[in-house]
Amino acid sequence: MIACTPASLLSWNFRLTGGGHAAEVTYNWLSEQGRIQAGPETFQVIKQGMLSGTWTLQGPDGVRAKAVKSTPLTRTFEIETSSGPVTLRAESLMGRTMVLLGSGYGCRIAPAHWFTRRATIEGDFRDFPSLCFAFWLTSLLWRRNAQSS
Repeated sequence: MIACTPASLLSWNFRLTGGGHAAEVTYNWLSEQGRIQAGPETFQVIKQGMLSGTWTLQGPDGVRAKAVKSTPLTRTFEIETSSGPVTLRAESLMGRTMVLLGSGYGCRIAPAHWFTRRATIEGDFRDFPSLCFAFWLTSLLWRRNAQSS
């Protein structure tokens, strides 16, 4: 299990720890871009245009993963990782829990309870930076929902 803990009470930045892994997930102040520090590696999350539904995870060796939001009305991303395609989608219509499935991934990203930003990631994954990217996208949806409330 990987614990996802907000950096502070009102922050949307997270620390991910567990299973011998550690990462920091950071959002840029007023954009849907950011940074992921996974172990010794630093990655940039870049949105491909203001109205685009495409994000890339870029590391020192180029693009590590690419996510495309299927349609603006769903909570589904098709992600191309170095180990193959995966899908990040809402587990149910109303809940905040997301599932990551395909190419060696079978994970569940779930909030600890309704009134917190704390979350956990449970399940199998092949590539920790790509898993962090999936969590980044999940918390982006949570962030958008909180800002629109």
